[in-house]
Amino acid sequence: MQSMKIKNCKNKEMREFINRLFDDAERDWNIIRDELLQEGYNECLLSSITNINSNSLKVRSNHSIIPGFSVIEDGNIYVGDFIAFVVDIRESTSLFKISYNDHHIENGLQKVFYITSTLLQSIAYTVLEKEGRQAVKLLGDGILVLFKVDSKEISQEIISVYKAAKTCINETMVIFNEVLGQRYGVAPLEIGIGISYGKSIVKVIDKFHTEVIGECVWEASKLSKGRNLIKLSKNVENFLKNENVYLYE
Repeated sequence: MQSMKIKNCKNKEMREFINRLFDDAERDWNIIRDELLQEGYNECLLSSITNINSNSLKVRSNHSIIPGFSVIEDGNIYVGDFIAFVVDIRESTSLFKISYNDHHIENGLQKVFYITSTLLQSIAYTVLEKEGRQAVKLLGDGILVLFKVDSKEISQEIISVYKAAKTCINETMVIFNEVLGQRYGVAPLEIGIGISYGKSIVKVIDKFHTEVIGECVWEASKLSKGRNLIKLSKNVENFLKNENVYLYE
């Protein structure tokens, strides 16, 4: 009973958070609308979304943007073991199309702006907010997060990331789609999540640009192509099976 009350409270908090993000997106759209429509769709849109999301997530150039790390100065390179967590919005290019049911939206560009601005921040909030973690890289239609791995706590770290992924699919996306439909009449969206583990090379260039190179990043990105599914690399899958949480609900 108590756990149900806690869950309901968290869901209410997430719903309010998502509505605030949509409010912010509408306000930001009114500010940048003319510029976006004049300068063209993709390049200006993706740049604006990345900057807005990065500001919202408090990405700062003089602080590490890797969960668990202290300061990494601009230009420095770090090599280490990480869990790579990648979320991809499925069929994102089709969002530019306006359907008969869409309302309070004048064109596809506005629709994509509202959705990506709000959804990526909702996912990041679910995965990162409670421990003050920050997204490493916000993509046009996805998000990459690297989690530093302590060899002594690797199993617990992987379990934590996997549970966060389950929450994204089973709770955050459900609430997001409900709010999206209520506000704009847009059909439910799907995401894919990929999780992998291994070494990566990270270079912080400035507060909006972090270069990340590693097989685990590539693999997590490849695994994120499912539809409301979490796909795991073999080593992550084995860690979870060994801890008897592979089928965690």
